[in-house]
Amino acid sequence: MICLITEIYRVKGWISLPDVRVDLMKYRLKMAKERLHSSKVLLDAGSYKDSIGRSYYAMF
Repeated sequence: MICLITEIYRVKGWISLPDVRVDLMKYRLKMAKERLHSSKVLLDAGSYKDSIGRSYYAMF
């Protein structure tokens, strides 16, 4: 989606990118924080492998 928007801006010669990128960044950071919180809960419960997996996906 972002690539398509970027291409449209490039073709039209527009300078600034839409705020969609900022919204996407905020959404991804929110999801990462939720996953890290879940990871902490799983770690505290002794579910180490699940905690590692949740931590891993918080990075992406």
